[in-house]
Amino acid sequence: PGHLRQAAIGLGAAVVVGFVVLALMQRHRTLAERLIGRMLGMLPGRAAPVLGKVVEGLFDGVGGLADRRTIALVLGHSVVLWIGITMTYLLSFFALDVAVPPVAGSLATVVIVAAFVFLPQLPGFVGGWQAGCVLALRLFGVSEDVAFGYSLLTWVIQMGVNVGSAAVCLALEGVSVGDLVRDSRREVPEA
Repeated sequence: PGHLRQAAIGLGAAVVVGFVVLALMQRHRTLAERLIGRMLGMLPGRAAPVLGKVVEGLFDGVGGLADRRTIALVLGHSVVLWIGITMTYLLSFFALDVAVPPVAGSLATVVIVAAFVFLPQLPGFVGGWQAGCVLALRLFGVSEDVAFGYSLLTWVIQMGVNVGSAAVCLALEGVSVGDLVRDSRREVPEA
């Protein structure tokens, strides 16, 4: 639908603008710190020091934007990752014989589910994932029952890939789940 196409274009434009702003912050850090410091100074009470630490972390994080090779690697890996995620949705349409336009449906579902799992919720995205799928597929006239079944299939696939990938990485690094539990119990010094 036209309104989804306009929303996608708007979202894409916002991402590009956000990336440019971050790059400018990195290149002109002193000026950006001064401007943001002034804005934080207008906030009431304890909000400024708390947000100041967040902004400091942001400035430290955008330091990676100075290296073009790092940017290319991050963007390249991100493209591969999101193509893989989108393929899960696309192939699940075929597996369940859900009658939606495959590319438009999978892209809309990716974006809407990503927005839903960004919200606070239960561990493992339970609830938010399902609501995002149901809402996305409702846009294409899919019944709630079919959309919910679809959400369960895509959730199981994605969680299986995530947990399986973590298990492989832990095994390659020689780290056990017990090691992780013990490490999480240790007191971590404040940064």
